[in-house]
Amino acid sequence: MPYILNKYYPVRNIIFFLGEGLLIFLTINVVYLAFTGWQLFLDQLFLDALRALVVTIIFQLSLYFFDLYDLSWVTTPLDTFIRMVQAFGSAASSWPESTTLIPPW
Repeated sequence: MPYILNKYYPVRNIIFFLGEGLLIFLTINVVYLAFTGWQLFLDQLFLDALRALVVTIIFQLSLYFFDLYDLSWVTTPLDTFIRMVQAFGSAASSWPESTTLIPPW
């Protein structure tokens, strides 16, 4: 039984959280690769991975704070869509401020 900070989390939620995080991380890296090309992407692999990690953390925190990881709460598709748009909007508005913390080398 997985306990994190003395709170029980079902294995299904942990797998969902990690899978979604991996999907966000890989998507951001593919976008960096598409915009910069192989050579520049490989030269700045650590920096691009760090930026993708920051974006992944921001989006997962916003999804968590808008209760999109609570799979036991039965809602309508419209309510889920509204909460998802709000979560993406708040993450997108905090994304530029966080990326200024990483210098563009």
